[in-house]
Amino acid sequence: MKGIKGQLSSLSITDLMQWIDMNKKTGVLFVSSDTQNVCFCFEEGRLLMSSCKEKGARFGDFMVSEGYLPPDKMKSVLKAGVSEGRSFIGHMVESKLVPSEFMKVSIEHLAEKYIMEILAWEEGSFQFVEDLPKVLLESPIKLGINFITFEAVRKHDEVLKGKG
Repeated sequence: MKGIKGQLSSLSITDLMQWIDMNKKTGVLFVSSDTQNVCFCFEEGRLLMSSCKEKGARFGDFMVSEGYLPPDKMKSVLKAGVSEGRSFIGHMVESKLVPSEFMKVSIEHLAEKYIMEILAWEEGSFQFVEDLPKVLLESPIKLGINFITFEAVRKHDEVLKGKG
């Protein structure tokens, strides 16, 4: 499988995001620390979604915790998406359960949150795999990653200044 892997001390999360954007990469970026595993999915350099392996921190969990979706509805949306061969996000947007603009903001917010967390890690590794499940390639939402990364860095810097 094509891709790259390494340590965040050698290639930072901001550099990785810029590389993905500039080279219009399609695939999944996995970023890991001792305590967290995050992934970002891209098509031609555009962010489709981000998620986390840990229960309670995944995209669907985020939608529930923010009050955008009741827990029982999330389970039925996941099942419906799988049975229809659509992604969770695709099913929610195409079924008009959530407006497209709202979903874009939610995806941006969560990706920004993950990037801020990664910026705070002392150590971590990454792997970019140039392969993406077909169901994600048909995502109705594709976002530029540069602004999201810029905002995460800006907010991370503000947090650091507040500590100083």
